[in-house]
Amino acid sequence: MAMIPGPSPTGASKFEVKSTLSRQRVSIFESELSSHGSSAGFEATPAPDLSIAQPSITVMQCRLCSCTFTESGPRMPKILPNCMHTICAQCARELTDQRCPLDHNQIPLRYTTKDFPDNFMLIQHIQAMNVLEGKDKLCDVCDEEDADVSTHFCVDCKQYLCEIHFSAHVRSKTSKTHQVLTVNDYASRFHPSDHGCLERNHVSPLFCQVSGHESQRSDFFCELCEQVICTTCALMDHRDHVFGDIEDVYQRQKSELHEKINFSKETRTNIANSLSNVNSVLQSLEANFESASCDADELMESIVQKLFERKFFLMSQLKEIYDEKRSVLLSQRRLLSDALVRIDTSHSFCRELLETTDHQRALDMKRMVRLSLEEIPKLVAHRDLSPSMDDVVVFKRLNESKIIEDLETLGRVSKERPQEKACIPRWDQSRRGQDVMLSNGDSTVYRTDHRGWGGVQGKQVISSGQYRMRISIDSVGNNTFVGICYNDANLNEGPSKRNILLRENGEIWHHGEKVGTCEGFKTADVLELVIDVDEQKFQIFRDGKVLCTVEVLTWPVRPFVVVGSRHSYITIVP
Repeated sequence: MAMIPGPSPTGASKFEVKSTLSRQRVSIFESELSSHGSSAGFEATPAPDLSIAQPSITVMQCRLCSCTFTESGPRMPKILPNCMHTICAQCARELTDQRCPLDHNQIPLRYTTKDFPDNFMLIQHIQAMNVLEGKDKLCDVCDEEDADVSTHFCVDCKQYLCEIHFSAHVRSKTSKTHQVLTVNDYASRFHPSDHGCLERNHVSPLFCQVSGHESQRSDFFCELCEQVICTTCALMDHRDHVFGDIEDVYQRQKSELHEKINFSKETRTNIANSLSNVNSVLQSLEANFESASCDADELMESIVQKLFERKFFLMSQLKEIYDEKRSVLLSQRRLLSDALVRIDTSHSFCRELLETTDHQRALDMKRMVRLSLEEIPKLVAHRDLSPSMDDVVVFKRLNESKIIEDLETLGRVSKERPQEKACIPRWDQSRRGQDVMLSNGDSTVYRTDHRGWGGVQGKQVISSGQYRMRISIDSVGNNTFVGICYNDANLNEGPSKRNILLRENGEIWHHGEKVGTCEGFKTADVLELVIDVDEQKFQIFRDGKVLCTVEVLTWPVRPFVVVGSRHSYITIVP
C-alpha cells in the first residue's frame, strides 16, 4: 500500500498550538519617527533609535500595508534587490519608482517586479505555521487559480496533494513507492516545539526553470553565471563553465560570505558613529537655538512698538540659519540612517541565509547577495562622515544703549561661533579729531576726521616680514574701506592720500586714486589682510580666495580701516 500511516501524535493536538505560535510572532517595526515641536514653533525630529530590532523571518506582516504574509498570491513575501528588504508582492507591484520605500535605496534598473525573488525562508516558515495551526493547504500540483484543498502530503516529494492528484500519485510508476500521509497524520507528527524541524521538512527540491528541463532537479551551481543549474544545463549550456555540486559550492561560498560580512562591519561602525555625532549636533543646535531665541526675546521686550519690524527681521535670519543647518543635518541623518538600515537588513538576511538548509535556493541568490554586500562600502565612499554642519546659532547682544539710539543696528544673528571683540572702529561725532590707534588688544575705539568719517590705523608699525590681520564685517555701509596706510600719514591730515584701500563696492584705491575693481565685500564677510614687506606685496583674502593684490609696496606701513557711514560696524578678529 502506497499510503503509510504516520506515527501516533505526541500528545499535542494541531488545534492546541495556535496560542503558542501567536506568541512566537514578532511585531513589525514602527513606521516613522514622530515629530515634536519646539517652544519657538519650529519642528524638530527626534534621533533614531540605534538599537532597532533586526529584521527576522518571523516578522509576519508587510511593513508597507501591514497585511499578513501568505505562502502564495498577492501577499507572498518578495525580496527587494540590493537592500534585501521584504515586502508583499502586491506592494512590490505598486512601487512607483525604482527605490525601496523603507530606506530609499535605489533598486537596480535591471530588476522589474517580476524579477524580485521570493523570500523562500519566510514562505517555509509560513507553511510550517499553517500546518501546525491546522489551516487548509491548497494542492501544490493544481493550477494556482483553481487549486483544490489538499488532503495528503508526500514526504518524498514534499508536496501537498488533493484527492485527484493523490490518486494519480500513488498509481504513478515513479511515485507509487513514496511515503504519503494524510494532512492530519502529517501535522500530528510534530510538536509545537518542533517548529524548526517542520520548516526543514518543507524544503522541497528546486527544479530547473529552463524550458524542457522543468522535471530535473537543480543539483549544480555555475560559478561563472552564479546560478543553480540542472544536469542537462551543466552538460549543454554550461559545459565550458566552472560548476560544482550544490553542497560543495555552498560550503565554500559560506566562508566567502562570512568574510564579506566582516569586511562591511567597519563601514557599519563608522556610519553608526557618524549618525550618533549628527544627532548630538542636532540636539545641541536645538538647545542653542532655544537659548539664542530666548536672548533675542528678552532684549526685544525692552523695545517699544517701533522695534517689532526689526525683531521679525532678526528672527527670520535666525530661523533661516537654523533651518539651513537643520535641513543639512537631517538630510545627512536620513542618508546615514538609510545606509545603516540597509546594512543591518543585508546582514540579517545573510545570517539567516547561512543558517538555511535550502542550499539550492540560497546559492541561487548568491549573485544578488554578493552585489548587495559589495555595494555597502560604496555607501560612504568619498563621503565625510563627520556632521555636515555645526550646532552654532547665536543671537549677538550688542551695546544696548547704542541699540536704543540706533535701531537699525539692533542685534545680529550669526551661524558662526561668536568672536571676542578686540577692536571695533565706529563712527562717533563726539570723538571727532582724536587720533587713536588700532591693535588686536584694544577695546572699542572711535575716530572721525573733518568729514565725519571714522578712520583707525594699526598700532603696530610693519617694516619687515609678513603680518596678518582678520577683520569681520558686521555691518557694511557706504564708504567702508579696509587696507593699509603709510606710517607718516596723520589721520587729521587726510591719510586717504597715503594708503592702499579696498572699498565695499570693490573699488581699489592707491594714493587717493582708483586703480582697479574686484568683487568687494559685504555684511558677514571675514577678510584677512596680508602685508608681506619682503615681497613688497599687499593682499586681501575672503574665504581663502584673493580679492585684491597690490604690489610695489613701500614701507613702513600700518593696517588701516575707514568707516564712512554710521551704518558700518567692523570687528577686528583676534
